[in-house]
Amino acid sequence: SLCVRVSSQTRSALSMPKSKGARGGNKKKATPGGVDCAHCHTPGSPQSLKVCSRCRRVYYCNETCQRLHWKQGGHKKVCESVLRTLGHHNEKPCVHTDAAAESDRCVICLDTGDPVPIQSGCACRGAAGFSHVACRIKAAEAATQVGDHTQWKTCATCNQDFAGVLGLELSEARWNSVKEHRDTPEWSDAAQKYALCLLGSSRHEEGEKLMAEFIAWGQQSGDGETPGPKKKPMDTKFLEAVSLGRSGHHEKAMALLIRILLDHKAELMQDDSRAACVQSFLGQQMLLLGKFKESLPSLTAAYVLSIRSYGPEDVSTMKAASDLVQGLSGAGRTVDADRLYTDLVARQKRIIGPGHPLAIETLLNRAQSLSTRGDYPGAEAVSREALELDFSALDAAEIFVSAFREILAAALTAQGKFTEARSLLHGIIAERVRMLGKDHLLVSNAKGLLTELESRAKRARRVK
Repeated sequence: SLCVRVSSQTRSALSMPKSKGARGGNKKKATPGGVDCAHCHTPGSPQSLKVCSRCRRVYYCNETCQRLHWKQGGHKKVCESVLRTLGHHNEKPCVHTDAAAESDRCVICLDTGDPVPIQSGCACRGAAGFSHVACRIKAAEAATQVGDHTQWKTCATCNQDFAGVLGLELSEARWNSVKEHRDTPEWSDAAQKYALCLLGSSRHEEGEKLMAEFIAWGQQSGDGETPGPKKKPMDTKFLEAVSLGRSGHHEKAMALLIRILLDHKAELMQDDSRAACVQSFLGQQMLLLGKFKESLPSLTAAYVLSIRSYGPEDVSTMKAASDLVQGLSGAGRTVDADRLYTDLVARQKRIIGPGHPLAIETLLNRAQSLSTRGDYPGAEAVSREALELDFSALDAAEIFVSAFREILAAALTAQGKFTEARSLLHGIIAERVRMLGKDHLLVSNAKGLLTELESRAKRARRVK
């Protein structure tokens, strides 16, 4: 159906690299040839159109188009996310500003400053989650000097891993400090973390390259020929499967994960946390392929093993629960899915808050699940709820906003609300062409939805 296609293709493409055209891809030229108005899509150029003075990412014909896109087109939320995402690139020192919002104050230096603090993506809620990237790096460096390496990836307050922009920046800073020392335990840990962060961001090709280097190192160190900690063969295979899955090769990743479960059964039976990781990623690959019933054994095992290893309130356990909700709903077990979803949302609100990346991903899973079962009013309500949240802790904020808007457009189309759906889809296509290039899967998906919308609208007019 219409919304099922949104569910599978959008979720898959969130972790895929930009598509390459016949001439080597959609590389950004030094001097752009032309741009469109972000609201009415009138073609122009950077010289003839007015650029948004805040994010400098989109262009408008005039102030009227800019105001309409800000209020109705969703640019207000995207613009704020871009500012938070790009704020750390500003090399100015942090300067205290009394006029800035108290909730944006860095929890380390207590300044609001320029660049602005960003959400940490951990489980700290509200004002406790804001910090400067530079301050987090200094804190991690200070902890490292006394032998504590955990603050490069884990918040010392809530004991949960950093995510989104801050997680990527910390992993990059640590990698730059140890990448020349391949004979140390810190090299392997930093390489693995940074590669996974890159694969989960828009810098996908860098992540693939570093992951390949790490896997090659693991194969060498596993037989004792290279100094440093030995990497077990199972770990190397699992990281290879992760790389394949995040590159969009879900069938190959699934086959490798099944082989891991068969070849290392005895080892995994003695280590619940590692077994949970393998089962969880296997279930995720099946979800991305639309194999909902087949995914349930792996997703259920991952959830049970996560509870046993980390407890019911850990982020890893809640992630496993979120995946299981999607699997149950897709398999038609709606009562079980609704019961688990209600429990999961209550836990997330109490522990990590609604703006945490996992809470946003749970809403995305929920919207897709409701679409899959044909509950279009429900999918519309969840999508609208999600679009009111702050996406600033997500590295791929614009892509997630676009994903929710696409599900909303599909739900509106299914209910015959063609005018609003058409406006949303035109905006989605323009934004994705700008961000990802005209040949990307997500652009084709949105264009396909627009074609189907026009076909349904034409049939509706005939009936009248």
